[in-house]
Amino acid sequence: MATPEGVPPLVRFIIVNALVGVVAGAVTAAVLIATGALGLRQLLAASNEPWLTGFLFFSGMMGTFGSLSAGAALMLANRPAGGSSKDD
Repeated sequence: MATPEGVPPLVRFIIVNALVGVVAGAVTAAVLIATGALGLRQLLAASNEPWLTGFLFFSGMMGTFGSLSAGAALMLANRPAGGSSKDD
């Protein structure tokens, strides 16, 4: 059964969780660059194409976090609230 917007609930569930992961990836990448962790800020500044390097870093982080978030949400969707997966 589709929602009033025409998107099936499972698809909406995946999209929402993927978007949460994409935002988390963008925030993580921004924090890593802003704090200069692991010398990332210096590497970006020394690059011949800092915008391309930054774009690739952000898109990689966003893709990774988005996929991880959507996959984890799907795998954990039918778990009971108590945390136990055994049938008693």
